[in-house]
Amino acid sequence: MNITLNYSNLAAVVDRQLSIVGKRSTDEEGKRLFTDITLGTREKALIDDYIRQAVIDISTETAALITAGSMTAITLTFPSNHNSVLETFIQQSCEAYCVSFALWSWFTITAPRIADRYLDDCKRQLASIIRLTNEKKAPAAGHDIVSSTSTVIT
Repeated sequence: MNITLNYSNLAAVVDRQLSIVGKRSTDEEGKRLFTDITLGTREKALIDDYIRQAVIDISTETAALITAGSMTAITLTFPSNHNSVLETFIQQSCEAYCVSFALWSWFTITAPRIADRYLDDCKRQLASIIRLTNEKKAPAAGHDIVSSTSTVIT
């Protein structure tokens, strides 16, 4: 099974998220932190940098599975015993990680209190990616499971 994870459209997702967060963020006294968050040309390039860094993180965790890659897409090739039903969830977890990473990186600079939420999301999504990419199918019925033995050397 091969899946290609394409990250080229995620900057628009980050932009939408920033707009929503900007309209709804308040401080401890209930005052709005931002009137709106919009990205200028230089900031859009910065978001692309953050997404590329997130792709590197994903690539580091899935390196054994990568059979093709660039800074905007990677192809993961799974062994035949991988649970192929998880393909969509792997795709979504990778995209969610990239968006959360970009938002965390952005808010680390502009609003550290908000950044904490996205750091938690990053940790959760990266753990999901690792877990999902390592999931295997149960052995088929009728197959013997080979047990391993250990030898203790004294």
